[in-house]
Amino acid sequence: MGKIITNSEIGAKIKAARRYLGLTQMQLAEKVGVSFQQIQKYEKGVDRIFVERLQQIANALNVPVTYFFETEEEKRVIKEPEAAYKGTKGLLSLTKEEIHLIRTLRSVNNKKIFQGILTQLKGISEVLSKRG
Repeated sequence: MGKIITNSEIGAKIKAARRYLGLTQMQLAEKVGVSFQQIQKYEKGVDRIFVERLQQIANALNVPVTYFFETEEEKRVIKEPEAAYKGTKGLLSLTKEEIHLIRTLRSVNNKKIFQGILTQLKGISEVLSKRG
């Protein structure tokens, strides 16, 4: 029979994945549809997380629900949320520069400017792919 995973252990994994993605508790709360105080309670293991909510959190963090239930043996192999996500799309396999770019893009509050930046990046990508 497997080890029982505690609320605190699940909370620690939520916190680790959230930090890895560079999300604040408020940003994760918005994605999940709860208050940031509720995210704090989940991360500290104070409140139980029902299955539906855990699925929402997993979706918001781009990890499979199974990420929260790894055993100690699996933890030795999977050291970061990135490893739990391998093979699905690799969105967590970002360089520091890519993470910085995403954080910068998230800080752009003007939709027209944001769309302009995306258009420029697509154009640059097309030009570079034609050279390659």
